[in-house]
Amino acid sequence: MNVKEKWDKLHAQAQATSKEINSYLASGLPSMVATRLSKFSKEYNKLIENINAFDRYVNKPIKAIKVKNPFENKEFDKDWQYWKEYLDESYSIVYQSRREQKALDYLYEISNKDATTASKYLNYAMANGYRNFFKVTEKAKSQPANNTNRDGDF
Repeated sequence: MNVKEKWDKLHAQAQATSKEINSYLASGLPSMVATRLSKFSKEYNKLIENINAFDRYVNKPIKAIKVKNPFENKEFDKDWQYWKEYLDESYSIVYQSRREQKALDYLYEISNKDATTASKYLNYAMANGYRNFFKVTEKAKSQPANNTNRDGDF
């Protein structure tokens, strides 16, 4: 059974369970019981909404784009792959195609289209435990930065 089949089975089970719970709640419960179940009912309905939203995503996924690496450099290709593995291992971040493309475009821009500089930015970010890369200045090298997300960082 593939992932989609498993998801479809889980979704169908959630829908059936939702019907049963709603039927039970609508069956004329004593007011004391109904009051105590209202919070559960609200939370459960939120869960079902999230399941339905995820179902729409699974059944109508956005088609990935072809990522075009602007650097034509084998060493950079290795460093980029290493960067993506680092993000996944350290932060559970996996680039989807559009995010990866924008990250590469941004890195190309801040490195002045130089693959060696781009690799240095990636290596600096990994060596310092950052989840984002950025243009490295002399100040950044001599003064520890706080490890927060900044606008424009990837």
